[in-house]
Amino acid sequence: MPYSLYITLALSTLSLGLFSPLRAQGRLDTSLVAYYPFEGSALDNSDYGNHGTIFGNPVCTTGVNGNALFFDGEDDYIIVEDAPQYATIEREVTICGWARPSGLYNNTWMTILAKTLPGQDKTPFSVIYREQNVIPYLRYTGPNSPIWTRVDVFNAPGSLPLNQWSFFVWRFKEGQLDIFLNDELVTTYTFDFTELLKTDGPLEIARDSPGNTEFFQGTLDDVCIFNAALTDGEIRYLFASGKTEQPSNVTAIEQVICSGDSYMGYTEAGQYQKVLSNQYGCDSIIELTLRVEDFTTQTETVVRCAGEDYLGHTESGTYRDTLISDGCDTIRITELIVVPAVYSVVEASFCDPVYSRMYPGPGTYIDTLHTSIGCDSIRELRLAPPALQQRFDTVRICAGNSFEGYVQPGTYLDTLKSNTGCDTVRTLVLLQSPAVFTQIDTTICQGQQYAGYSLPGLYVDTLQAVDGCDSIRTLQLALWEMEQVAVSDTICGGDQVFGYTQPGQYVDTLVSDTSCPLVRTLDLSVVTTYIPNAFSPDGNGSNDLFRLYSTYGDLRVEELRIYDRWGGLVHESAQFSEQELTGWWNGTVGGKPSATGVYTYSLRYTCRNLPFESSGSLLLRR
Repeated sequence: MPYSLYITLALSTLSLGLFSPLRAQGRLDTSLVAYYPFEGSALDNSDYGNHGTIFGNPVCTTGVNGNALFFDGEDDYIIVEDAPQYATIEREVTICGWARPSGLYNNTWMTILAKTLPGQDKTPFSVIYREQNVIPYLRYTGPNSPIWTRVDVFNAPGSLPLNQWSFFVWRFKEGQLDIFLNDELVTTYTFDFTELLKTDGPLEIARDSPGNTEFFQGTLDDVCIFNAALTDGEIRYLFASGKTEQPSNVTAIEQVICSGDSYMGYTEAGQYQKVLSNQYGCDSIIELTLRVEDFTTQTETVVRCAGEDYLGHTESGTYRDTLISDGCDTIRITELIVVPAVYSVVEASFCDPVYSRMYPGPGTYIDTLHTSIGCDSIRELRLAPPALQQRFDTVRICAGNSFEGYVQPGTYLDTLKSNTGCDTVRTLVLLQSPAVFTQIDTTICQGQQYAGYSLPGLYVDTLQAVDGCDSIRTLQLALWEMEQVAVSDTICGGDQVFGYTQPGQYVDTLVSDTSCPLVRTLDLSVVTTYIPNAFSPDGNGSNDLFRLYSTYGDLRVEELRIYDRWGGLVHESAQFSEQELTGWWNGTVGGKPSATGVYTYSLRYTCRNLPFESSGSLLLRR
């Protein structure tokens, strides 16, 4: 019986047409509200599916991208009913597409697209060209306009030429209309309104019905509507992307049939191609990958006991059945194994404990048992009279212990009596483990334990070895006293000792070389520095120098510079210690007293080999 496994439809770049490059441009894709590639239909290939209805008999022909539709200029047109997406274009809209006009309606009109208002001339917009030179003719209506606005643009240098493909773009944004031909801006017009009229009228392609009805004569391809004003770069991108010829429409189908069935007239597996035409003459190609499956074979092995029935079979053998299903029929092959009843004879001694616990004495017993697959098995058990049994035992005891009265190691022979009459001759090999003595000398830290002991001394313990015998352990235990260390140190700001950066006393518990705790007490001092922001070099012995003071008292100055308020250098010294007073500034320049005022300084110095910098302002008073 035939069945369809799966069908995959793959649209080539023809059915996508201009939509393929749009998918590569995020903003173009999201703002696209209508896209008609005219592949022999009026289907909308945007995300919204606002499909149109074809009137008349437009003919499918070769377009810029795959196929296009030729309109005869008499009664061929397309109607697209109003959709919510068209309500988003009142402030911004871009209408574009490819046109190849072959004539003018009544030698005057070339109507490409119009949004109508039934029974009125007031239409939100119309894309129309007119006159022999096919100049743009604008008809837009604002939200509050009593009538539509008509503008003849006689100065447009790039109107639509006849009998050749042109890319037209009409872009409206808040009152300004820009018209492009191919990738060039040919005219701009500004209206006295910023929004278009909202209507629930249909969209007409290749016809304009308000007032006198006009039709488009020629070929249209890839007509798009965006609810955004595309940039010049996006328009150039669409023009460049649309000029490439695309392959024809291809539908790929993968089909599976059963052996003996057919699909589209084909009965053999393989790849086939058919060229079809729709009612408008557009060719489409079907690429068929056909697979033919034979009957499914199902194999099973079944085990049954003798006398049981399986699917009407009671004997071992191979059976073949045909199962009918909605798909291909299945051949079931059953390997049936019939297990016959098993009869066995077992001879054993009654003294075997397996049987002596189950049976009262020697003799013959018939038992019905079950095999692992559940079939019956008949066993004849023949138990022989008692016979003397042999037994060998090896036992180990600790020194000073006994086993069944024996205290010395050796080999002993005994006869063990049984209430069933099955006596046993036992050979006993008795082994003895000697006492174990262990001497341990070790040292522990204060506060630790070893074997439960924390004080130094000699300890003797009796333990149990792995064989259960006693083990004598002598432990000589010594004790390490806890070490204590006191450390005093001085650091500069920004340095650290043992991770500490602030003055104070720190107590840490460490591990010494003996692995015992060590208590370290650190008294830490931190050098502080002070730089006055004013000095008075009056010779009174107080605050006569501009200098740095520190609790360390012996910092190393790498460089000191003093500048006046105009940036002039008035003092410079380097490489002197904090106590060398001649290196500091005494308020003079060239041996003469400096004027009272504000100066700036920059100071670089080291504290215990660490570099520091300071800068700021200072006041010299007289």
